[in-house]
This record gives sequence, structure tokens and C-alpha cells, in this order.
Amino acid sequence: MPEGVFMATKLQIKECAILDSSGAEPDFLIFKRRDDKQSCYVIELKDGHQFDTKKSVCRKENVTRL
Repeated sequence: MPEGVFMATKLQIKECAILDSSGAEPDFLIFKRRDDKQSCYVIELKDGHQFDTKKSVCRKENVTRL
């Protein structure tokens, strides 16, 4: 993978055979590669009126398994 910043959309994540999201796919994945360091950021978009803090620990555990 070349250096730079790359984004995968929800549709691309669903279609990816490598990822097994078990029905809990994030909205975006951001991949960053610089100087032999690689990072992946999981982005989940939430509207303020729909955000339920009681479920946030469960969501974090789901994303950690990806």
C-alpha cells in the first residue's frame, strides 16, 4: 500500500471479503500510512438526538473486533 491517507466507505466495507464485520460495519475506515507506520481509524457518524451513551461501550467492543 503506498504512503498517504485512504478512506473506505460503508459500501466498500460491506463488499470487502477480508473484513468480517458481523453486521456491525462502521460508516468509514480511514487508513493512514507514513514512514512505515500504519494506522486505521474507525469513524461512526451519529446525530446528536440519536446518540445513546448507554450503548457506547457495546459499540466500542463491536468495532474492536473488526
